[in-house]
Amino acid sequence: MLKIKNGKLYGTHLSFALPKNFYLALKRDICEGNGLQFISEDGAVEIEILFERGTENLREELLTFGEDCNFSLKGEIVPVFRGRKGMAALFVNQAKTEKYYEERYLVPENKNGENMICIGISLLHWRGGKFRSLNEVLNAREVSDFLNGIHLK
Repeated sequence: MLKIKNGKLYGTHLSFALPKNFYLALKRDICEGNGLQFISEDGAVEIEILFERGTENLREELLTFGEDCNFSLKGEIVPVFRGRKGMAALFVNQAKTEKYYEERYLVPENKNGENMICIGISLLHWRGGKFRSLNEVLNAREVSDFLNGIHLK
């Protein structure tokens, strides 16, 4: 469960403000499990926050994710920090119609047995939209403000 306080959502190991100009999807089309999905007004950008059970090796988790989803790693897996150390990577699908950025963080196990928080951002070119690259999405004010407002404990 997430608590709402002063316009932010708070969980056991995570707090964040809702992304501006995005819709909260009530029926997620993402993988099973607990999480939230936000969709841009034009439908071309999706932001996901997922709570999963994972291994202690974040690098391996990202590589396995890419393989399981038929994504190719674009560049290096890099360290990130949002109150807790994590790892991040950029991916692209085979047809190059979807680009995906993901951050993964290990957290103490919750009552559902979940010990990993995943933050993913997708650019779905086939839906149109104003963005031409994932870097444009990540640098857009509403997305960068959202990412910079995430704090893990």
